[in-house]
Amino acid sequence: MESKEKEEGRLLRYFAGELNKTEEKELLDWLNQDDEHKKRFRRMADVWAVAHVPFFARRLKADSPMWPQARRNTVRLRKHWAGVAVACMISIVIALSAFWIGKRVGNVSADACYRTTVPAGSRSEVTLPDGSIVWINAGSSLTYREDHREETRSVTLDGEAYFEVKSDPKRPFIIESGVLQVRVLGTNFNVKAYSDEETVDVVLLSGKVNVWPDGRGEALHVLLPDEKLTYHRETGRIEKHQVEAHDYCAWKDGRIYFDERPFIKLARELERVYNVRIRIGSEQLKTERFSGCFLRTSSLDDILREIDMEHRYRWAYDATGTLVIRDR
Repeated sequence: MESKEKEEGRLLRYFAGELNKTEEKELLDWLNQDDEHKKRFRRMADVWAVAHVPFFARRLKADSPMWPQARRNTVRLRKHWAGVAVACMISIVIALSAFWIGKRVGNVSADACYRTTVPAGSRSEVTLPDGSIVWINAGSSLTYREDHREETRSVTLDGEAYFEVKSDPKRPFIIESGVLQVRVLGTNFNVKAYSDEETVDVVLLSGKVNVWPDGRGEALHVLLPDEKLTYHRETGRIEKHQVEAHDYCAWKDGRIYFDERPFIKLARELERVYNVRIRIGSEQLKTERFSGCFLRTSSLDDILREIDMEHRYRWAYDATGTLVIRDR
């Protein structure tokens, strides 16, 4: 049995982001051993909130050893995403300030809340408390709670993620994405819900999912394997199509796939994958559609050369580090 001092020291190191993956796994095992351990965790979180919340965000940016490197690499083409993944800043937020405020008003949160944020140029894999596995794409964030007493398993997504949901007929798994609610019992599917894009896509690989616009029950849509649902934010229009579902999940396996996509939309994805800003100086290029599949280890320059097989465009970085693409 560990001493109280050692336990508290490990918790403080966890809140400070100083544990490695092995130590985090050991801490999670320790928390699951006894409800008393979870209570101790919450008490320590309360103390940490009072002492550290005012500068928590500033420390995340300033103290990360990878932050300077991430800034230097902003406009550099990257051939190997694996090195970038190490720089992925996954912020696990224990809802510190909410916990502290909740105690003051007598509304204590019963369980920890976690937020995983994946910056541009990276990907991440997360195992949720129920055993479900989520792959999170670049420029995305996933928020979830650890509460085994709830009747549902809920997460909130801003961005793109691939879910392998562990089956639990008694506890539906729900994804909130702002304009759509996806509800499943156990299945594999992909949700693309970037808040700065005009559409939200849900693609099913296996099983069955139920989708509600705005979470309203009266507009239920059911998806079957190899079906894609697209929701248009501005009009509320919904489309369903038969697709090769695996193509839409290619990103989690290190591939960049696009099918008849206007370049103005493709450019957004390339910005997230390569952590670079792109400005399109050609009106014709904005609406031109492209299809293709590339390894994520390909450089951005390689992809642009393949797209521009007719040599109609030229590109270069300007003084701000933005990649500008123009007509020749």
